[in-house]
Amino acid sequence: WSYGTTEVGTPRLVAGTSTGEIVVELYENMLDFNIPEQILKDALVVNVEGIEVKILKPEQYLVLKAKQGVDLDKLKRIVKQLNSLDRKLIKKTLNYIDENERKVIETRLVEAGLEI
Repeated sequence: WSYGTTEVGTPRLVAGTSTGEIVVELYENMLDFNIPEQILKDALVVNVEGIEVKILKPEQYLVLKAKQGVDLDKLKRIVKQLNSLDRKLIKKTLNYIDENERKVIETRLVEAGLEI
């Protein structure tokens, strides 16, 4: 395991596996980074050794990374790594975000190579 922080200063853990890495980023609503409640309600729930943990679907993660303002190169890498995306889920996730901010996020996603 290695430990670091995300772009907004929350904990980031990286665990090595036989096939690569698993990255765990922990977020909370703080300062100007707010995760809409509906996104959390739509998140998947998985059981990790008896503990229920909510995880974001890749589409939700991508939208929040664009919202967070990560650099465009990182956003492009994320888009490339995801083999297939549910564009309906991306649009649904975008609709949970304020309209003015949503337009900026959509522009960033398109610049990263995503067809919305």
